[in-house]
Amino acid sequence: QKQQIEQKSKEKINTQKNMEAALEEWIQEKGYIERNITIITLAKKLGTNRTYLSNYINEHYEENFNTWINQLRIKEAQILLEENNAPLHAIAEQVGFSDLPHFSRTFKFITGQSPSNWKKYLQKICKKIKLGSHFCCFVQIYNKQNKFELIFVLAK
Repeated sequence: QKQQIEQKSKEKINTQKNMEAALEEWIQEKGYIERNITIITLAKKLGTNRTYLSNYINEHYEENFNTWINQLRIKEAQILLEENNAPLHAIAEQVGFSDLPHFSRTFKFITGQSPSNWKKYLQKICKKIKLGSHFCCFVQIYNKQNKFELIFVLAK
C-alpha cells in the first residue's frame, strides 16, 4: 500500500510538471491571443481535462481561467501599445478581444487606466536608450498584485 501511495505521488508530480511545461510552451507561443479560447478548448489542446486545468490555474496563478487569460492578453497589449502606433481596435483584435469596448474595460480593470491614457502615460515615463538601430524602452507595468514588473521593449 505504501508503494501505491508513493507511485500515485510520483504520477501527480509528473502530471504537474507536464502541465507546467505544456502551459509554458502555450504561453510562449501566445496561444492566449486566440479569440474565443475556453478552458475546455485549452484543456483539449493540452491533453487534460477542464477540471484539472482549472484547478492548476487557480492554484499556480491564483486566478480563475478568464482573469488569467485576460491578464496575459493585456500584458501583450501593453507591449504592442509601446511598440507601434496601431489603432486601439487593431491591438484589441491582435490580442484576442472581439471588440474595442470589452478590451478597454478589461484593460482599465487590470491596469487602472484606459489604453489611451496608459499609452500617454507610457510616452511620458518611458526612457528610451538608443542601441544601434533599435531603442530599448524600460517600462513599469502594473499587475493585479499591485506590483510593478520591469520589461524591456526593443523597437526600431
